[in-house]
Amino acid sequence: MPARARLRLAWLAALGLLAGCASSAVTLEQYTDWDRAGGCNGAVTGPWGVSLAGTALGPCMFPKRFVWITYDALWCKSCDRQTHQSHTAAQQAAKDTVFVTVLSGGREADQSASARQMRAWADEHGLDPRHVVAEGATGRTLPQHALIGPDGRTWLRQLGHLDAGEILATIDAFRRGDRLPPVFAQ
Repeated sequence: MPARARLRLAWLAALGLLAGCASSAVTLEQYTDWDRAGGCNGAVTGPWGVSLAGTALGPCMFPKRFVWITYDALWCKSCDRQTHQSHTAAQQAAKDTVFVTVLSGGREADQSASARQMRAWADEHGLDPRHVVAEGATGRTLPQHALIGPDGRTWLRQLGHLDAGEILATIDAFRRGDRLPPVFAQ
């Protein structure tokens, strides 16, 4: 194969890998059936699973508070940066805001994170073990974020990297009413 063709193939492969682990400033909102069904006001309100601290953890366990959720995976290289930014935002956020991290995969994209991997990762990033849970290997585009409002509905779901300032500004814009949650047809 000519060198030019190999180079083109290498670029295409690199772009394919990057598409599965978004790291650009370009973001988009992508809502789920759970969001459209009313979030915590819908039929499915149970926990995702057990947190690293051994307690149940889910988006509906913090009524009347903002819940910022960051979806990460151990295989996702840009997720390390995102986890750091989310943790920084959590340290600076208002007391009415809870930050939760959901691990969507282990060291390999098709594997769940083991309890040992989760613990090491949470310790490395200084995360509150009560607010870290795994959802298995989901194939999500990462990093991904969700904001559950005090009313239990999804106010935002966004793909892409956000720095701590962007996270806090987003929450504050919703808090002030400068930005409004989506309205889904019932």
